[in-house]
Amino acid sequence: LHLSIRRQRQMCIRDSKWGVILAIITFLVFFFSKILGWQTAETFNMHLSAAFGAFLLGNVSCLWLGLKEKRTNDLNGVMTYVEGLKSGVIITVVATVLGALSLFLFTSFINPDFLSEMTKFAIAGGNMEAGQMMNTSDFLTEFFTHSFGLGIVFSLIIAFVAKKGGK
Repeated sequence: LHLSIRRQRQMCIRDSKWGVILAIITFLVFFFSKILGWQTAETFNMHLSAAFGAFLLGNVSCLWLGLKEKRTNDLNGVMTYVEGLKSGVIITVVATVLGALSLFLFTSFINPDFLSEMTKFAIAGGNMEAGQMMNTSDFLTEFFTHSFGLGIVFSLIIAFVAKKGGK
């Protein structure tokens, strides 16, 4: 029993590692986008393209690598769909929570003008009305729902592809 609990804890830590990596990728995309000057109302489309592409690629990569590592190292090469899905959900939850925290820190300290520039970009594109303002709560709620939702969808798909020798 002691080994079983210890092993489960070890597997959860391994899954969480991939969530941390995805959260770091999210932060780095925002950080480098700032350095490249892509976070002004005039260049925000570059940031959105880079962030969306990196998020999709990072999400799929971290889920695939995390599930593959779990199957190989923790489950002796055999993983059921449910085991893969559980790991995918853990990765997604960790990445979503830490990603939201990192973006809060980013918008609060590294680029406090991020939300006002995003608002200007949205108004110029007709996606917001003049006088409206994107606030931190709205931004983080949007990130949280998109990150969690897409992470779950990708987990459903990748768990199916990564399963091996199980149901």
